[in-house]
Amino acid sequence: PKYETIEWSNPNEKNLVAEVSIKTPKLYKPPASVTLKKHSSGRTIRVLCVDVGMKCNQLRCFLKRGVEVLVCPWDHDIVAAADQYDGLFISNGPGDPAMLDVTIKN
Repeated sequence: PKYETIEWSNPNEKNLVAEVSIKTPKLYKPPASVTLKKHSSGRTIRVLCVDVGMKCNQLRCFLKRGVEVLVCPWDHDIVAAADQYDGLFISNGPGDPAMLDVTIKN
């Protein structure tokens, strides 16, 4: 039988995180049935999640604990957004972490 030649590419040479990461920041709020965790100022606690391949269950785990979650792209300037969150979570992701210079520098 004849076999088709398929071109192979090394996935570690691509920035897979840039492909799978959210493109713009998005705020998620806990469902109404959940007791909100409050900051001493009275506002709801917010966690900034840097999406480098975030799974939906990771988001659900935060929301069911009563915190707001601001999910941002892998290359988001987290220092500039420091006044918008109380905690920081960097998700795991695909590919070679060496491709994430921008994330690491932020």
